[in-house]
Amino acid sequence: TQQALDDARTEKQAAAARLAAGKPLIRLSEEEVKQAQTRLAKTLLRSPMAGALWETWVIGQVIRHFQASHDASPLWFWRTSQGQEVDLVIERGGRFTIAECKLAENPDAKATAGLNAFASMYGENVVDDAMVVCRPARPYGFGQGSKARVVGISELIKAIAR
Repeated sequence: TQQALDDARTEKQAAAARLAAGKPLIRLSEEEVKQAQTRLAKTLLRSPMAGALWETWVIGQVIRHFQASHDASPLWFWRTSQGQEVDLVIERGGRFTIAECKLAENPDAKATAGLNAFASMYGENVVDDAMVVCRPARPYGFGQGSKARVVGISELIKAIAR
């Protein structure tokens, strides 16, 4: 109806005026914001892009740390023609810290395949630290002769801050 169209137009004009004046269009309580964040997080975790988003976030945190500490260490991604890869390679004086980013909370030893391939190709003696960066309840090692360990983002930042 014409009245509904007029109401919608008036509401749209009022919203545009509030936005132009720098006033919020809606007001949310702190609880509503928390609920929206929780729903968004759950949606992102189910997304097929979740792993890529996690990897991007982890690498972004490393870049921010390096910028804040004025560290110019080179960062690389490493991949073989056979498809083995390491998400993050940090080089310092010919020695490497390598990290694989996994969204899982408890990745298994398969997550270290790229880390192990890197160490085999360049020599374990040049790898200072090998980490699977994920969301673990606590850091842990894989054992079985693997140098790699499972850490959260804070442990990664501590390791590269040395």
